[in-house]
Amino acid sequence: MRHCIIFLALVGLASGERCPENEAHEAPPGTTYWGGGNGWCQSDLDQSPGHADTPAECWDLCVATYGNAIDAIELNGESRGSCYCQSSCDCMAEGYCEQYLITRDTIGALPERCYEWDLDEDEDEDEDEDEDEDEHGVACFCQDLGAGGKFSSGGADDQSWNECRASCEALGLSLPCVMDAAESEALAALAHWSAWLGLSAADAEGDFTWTAGCASTFVNWDDGEPNNWGGLPENCAVV
Repeated sequence: MRHCIIFLALVGLASGERCPENEAHEAPPGTTYWGGGNGWCQSDLDQSPGHADTPAECWDLCVATYGNAIDAIELNGESRGSCYCQSSCDCMAEGYCEQYLITRDTIGALPERCYEWDLDEDEDEDEDEDEDEDEHGVACFCQDLGAGGKFSSGGADDQSWNECRASCEALGLSLPCVMDAAESEALAALAHWSAWLGLSAADAEGDFTWTAGCASTFVNWDDGEPNNWGGLPENCAVV
């Protein structure tokens, strides 16, 4: 059995924290710009037509592609960030500071989160995460490494690392390839507890590498990791 190790990322913002002020962006007529760090609207559409430099450019791209069915967009990063189009704003998924949101101005207030996350959770609980993951289940997310890098569900949360990799490959996708702290935070925000990464020591004990096709060199180990806790071979990383 392959055991996971802890690959620690920031999860959203702690209570009372705010994203640093970012450059003000114009909102196209009939829309509202909500800034960064408010999350993104979940909908049945959830498609990316490409990349954009500003939230307004992303909105125009979505309208040009999907017409007036668009109710919201999110731009993941600036300077050719990945642009995603939403047909409604049913609930808010957790986001990060470099994720910018625009909605139609008929949406006067953002809805509730799609799930609850305790942002004030004591960091000391991370020490017990190795044991708790079996109880809660590690989430399986996949990523298209060539199309903006957005994460999508790979199925049930009780899959092993190998099962999750197989699920992603069946969808023509890869295990998550985290390039920087912002992507690490974004993936962590999607997972209710933790999520598999495409980082493992599957080929050589202690030699951690990203899966084929991932050009990342980013690491952010929790204190003392990797450590083969309890004498077990911990060969797979989670966020």
